[in-house]
Amino acid sequence: MSSKEAENHAKCETSLKTSITDQRVHTILDAISRSGCYIPPDFVKCAPCNTNATAAVFSNQKGVTICENNIFGRRDLVDRAVAHELIHAFDYCRANMQMSNCAHLACSEIRAANLSGDCHYSVEIQRHPLNIFKLKNQHNECVRRRAILSLKSNPLCGEDAEQAVDSVWRSCVNDYSPFGYIP
Repeated sequence: MSSKEAENHAKCETSLKTSITDQRVHTILDAISRSGCYIPPDFVKCAPCNTNATAAVFSNQKGVTICENNIFGRRDLVDRAVAHELIHAFDYCRANMQMSNCAHLACSEIRAANLSGDCHYSVEIQRHPLNIFKLKNQHNECVRRRAILSLKSNPLCGEDAEQAVDSVWRSCVNDYSPFGYIP
């Protein structure tokens, strides 16, 4: 492991320890447990990822991996990435989400973008500083855009991403479980 890789790992681990105590993350972990799914101690971990395009990954076999080579230990990114991927884990646990069903994946991507903080106005302003920020419907536009982008990068959904998101939009964007509201 190079010194840069060791530094990335240490920064990620430090941020992750703090993220796990975040109220939003704690609520999702509690909900997963209450839904009857076991959460091993290493369910959320830092590790390098193959792709530069993602901050974190959920696998029903491996749990949540924070991509330490892409996240650079930034606490705000780690917090959102952990919450985003834990929403996927919660959906997998409570709804028997089929990882090969584009509609199921679309719903979980909508929920994760909606509930993780990915589309908070402060994040959107940072993400698109040159765009004129619209207050009206900006959150939903972000949720839809991010869900479609995520599905387009999935070889199972690819070209069907937009249709999959549209087919489940209404029910999934209004499903705030386990919070009851958009945190």
